[in-house]
Amino acid sequence: MRGFYALPAYNEATKPMPGATMIRTLLIDDEPLFLKASKPFLEKDRELSCETCESSAAALELLACRDFDVIVSDYDMPGMDGITLLKRVRETDADLPFIILTGRGREEVVIEALNNGADFYLQKSTEPRTLYAELTSMIRHAVDRRRAREALRTSEENFRLALQHSPTVFFHQDRDLNYTWVVNPHPAFIHENTAGKTDFDLFLPDEAAALTAIKRRVLETGTGTREIVRITADGAVS
Repeated sequence: MRGFYALPAYNEATKPMPGATMIRTLLIDDEPLFLKASKPFLEKDRELSCETCESSAAALELLACRDFDVIVSDYDMPGMDGITLLKRVRETDADLPFIILTGRGREEVVIEALNNGADFYLQKSTEPRTLYAELTSMIRHAVDRRRAREALRTSEENFRLALQHSPTVFFHQDRDLNYTWVVNPHPAFIHENTAGKTDFDLFLPDEAAALTAIKRRVLETGTGTREIVRITADGAVS
């Protein structure tokens, strides 16, 4: 797309804050003037750095040796367009935030981009200050969302490792009280023998009723409880 882009004034306030967790942004567009205007505008956010490329091919070369937190790409570029670049990126990273820039009236491009895993799209025809404000917001939202997913995965993995090295038996049941997982179980109650089953499938009726009553009470009241339940080798509960 061709157009005129006013260059914002650069000042010291645009410098990143020392020690901040930077959002490393890769911006791809075949218009050098748009790239020149965009970089200082985006870097007004002190936690955002911006690297630019004038083609998808150059972007792929850079991605092969550098890590980025988000990609922002124009759609309409010679050689390899933004959708093709998106597909190439998704071959190696299904979760890297990707934002597509389109022209007005390109609904089919938007649909194809979202179907291929783009996080957001934005029309370049928007007034410059509005464009960069919206783009910065999208970048932050997409990156925060990915970092939250990564933090959750790390937390879950740490929790899983902690459970594996604990002498305590931990388990999870859904709201129908079907077991979904068991960690450090008695040999008689390994995951393969418990998944998808209830206490009534695993214990004698009276024993299962005692366990189920405790769990139903927690579900109905929303109040946790601490009770000692001993399961002996023969399956008795006390």
